[in-house]
Amino acid sequence: MATFSWPTADGEWLQSAEKNRFSLGVALDKPTREGLPPDVLSGAKTRASAGVRADCGFFPPTFLACPQCGLPLTPAPEAGTTWHPPFGGDAALTPGMGTRITTRALGLAAHAGPTLGREPAQVFAMPATGDYAFVVDRFGSYAPVVLAVNTLGGCYVSTLPEKDQESPWHALGTNQASRRTSLAARQFSVALLPGAKPTLLVPTDEGIGALTPHLATLTLDYAIVVPGRVAGSLAQIASLGTFALQELATGYALCVLDSAGKPQGHVAAGAGPSAPSGHTFDAPLCFNLRGDIFWVGERGFFHARNIDKAGTAMQLHWHAWPAGWLAVRTCGCAHIGDSTTSHIGDSSLWQLGFHPSEGYAYLALGSAAPQPVDVPRMTSGKLVFHLADRLNRNQAPWDDIAANSGPDKDDVIFPLLENPSDNQYLAVRVNRGGNETIGALLASHDEHNVTVIFYDGQDEIIWRTTMSHPWKTSAFFHGRSIFIHHPGATKLYRFLLAD
Repeated sequence: MATFSWPTADGEWLQSAEKNRFSLGVALDKPTREGLPPDVLSGAKTRASAGVRADCGFFPPTFLACPQCGLPLTPAPEAGTTWHPPFGGDAALTPGMGTRITTRALGLAAHAGPTLGREPAQVFAMPATGDYAFVVDRFGSYAPVVLAVNTLGGCYVSTLPEKDQESPWHALGTNQASRRTSLAARQFSVALLPGAKPTLLVPTDEGIGALTPHLATLTLDYAIVVPGRVAGSLAQIASLGTFALQELATGYALCVLDSAGKPQGHVAAGAGPSAPSGHTFDAPLCFNLRGDIFWVGERGFFHARNIDKAGTAMQLHWHAWPAGWLAVRTCGCAHIGDSTTSHIGDSSLWQLGFHPSEGYAYLALGSAAPQPVDVPRMTSGKLVFHLADRLNRNQAPWDDIAANSGPDKDDVIFPLLENPSDNQYLAVRVNRGGNETIGALLASHDEHNVTVIFYDGQDEIIWRTTMSHPWKTSAFFHGRSIFIHHPGATKLYRFLLAD
């Protein structure tokens, strides 16, 4: 079959003389393979409207109109927004990153369905069950793609196209066992190193790993750049570099990498007792203006502190919770006030804790005394729930609240994401039954009735299901959609956002 060649800066485009269709012969150095469309890889154009010559397909980015039908071609896809686990990695946040707060609008697109729920716009099959951290970014592509990193080592890529597909995922690379991490996805954070071949730094049990995806060939380069188990995931601060909490043979230490990802050495923890061996920590809480980073664990927390204005010197200190107290990390870490300079002494960060004889209380990431509460309270960072009741924003998370005697008095709400500016949140509402305590719910492996809700002035039920460990539900943005996933499921659910 005769073909015509159209050399472009993005590669050689081939035009079939028989069907007049264009295809990308060479893009990003190597031929494309099964799945990822050329518009993602090169910014190819498509026709602006449907109805005429629907088989025209893709065109080189420099074309202005379809040479077959004359219709104008759409601009190449916009770059779109990024999403870094666990909660977006939004650098615009005040006071910092690490809580479930986002600046992105959570309003859903209007629909004409039933008032008591809506069906997801699409349901995608996942490659397998498991705990996934989702990364949305441009890995040398024109438009963002979704990288699904399984904590057991698998790595998959997809565009999550707006059409039904049984499984849109494509495996990247092999040697999965070396990328295994004992951190849960909600503890998993990454650092993206930009460049001609963007690289993702990830936490593993063997050390800090570097993943470089090659989307045109669906392959993956992988190497350990700093050996040593990552106990507390990565914190990337633009002005300072990238940091991770590692457990070495000599104990816990802060690993420091520069803005290019080059290791700069380790900072040992200060003298005195330290965390027990084998401990894991939640995703870091970062306060960019000061360079303060907190890793919260069951028995205490590490605090990395920038001690000079240039950001070239860091200190690391371990702080145990008061005697007998353990952190209840499924409930989240609360931030009090609007300070952008949270520091070890000002007690603006609080973690829910449990004591066998004293019950529940909020523990300061600082020096303040524990603040007791009647039952565990769930928080996104700012938003706090007492069972199914929302506290006012001017209340501290331990303040009293009137008892709920309504039909939802046995429910517990776990916020997944919150947009404080727009007064919106995404949450899961769990019915625990009248005889089950909150402590029993948090320890239970049983399935519970769960309702996923959006709040935008009023609650809107979007999904009813059953699941165990509902607080493990995660959400991420991609394009004009929000996706919801639970590690016990093999499905990924898309809901459309308002324009």
